[in-house]
Amino acid sequence: MKWIAGFMIVVIVILMVIIEWQKMSRQMKREKTAFIVLVISGVILAYLLLLFPDVPGPTQLIDAVYRPITNILKSWITER
Repeated sequence: MKWIAGFMIVVIVILMVIIEWQKMSRQMKREKTAFIVLVISGVILAYLLLLFPDVPGPTQLIDAVYRPITNILKSWITER
């Protein structure tokens, strides 16, 4: 079943690139480079999530970074 999802990722990305590439003029070299980089990184992330669905997301990273600050602020507020 995962191969169907992987195939659909490829099909959707190909359609997206075809549609968006036609809208870009030849002079838009930086935009095309940025578009390709973002598409490739999106495909890599999609396949990683397909193969490893239990990978923590960005919200868990933000939570891990800000949890100590939140605890300090909560203790500071309750003391006042």
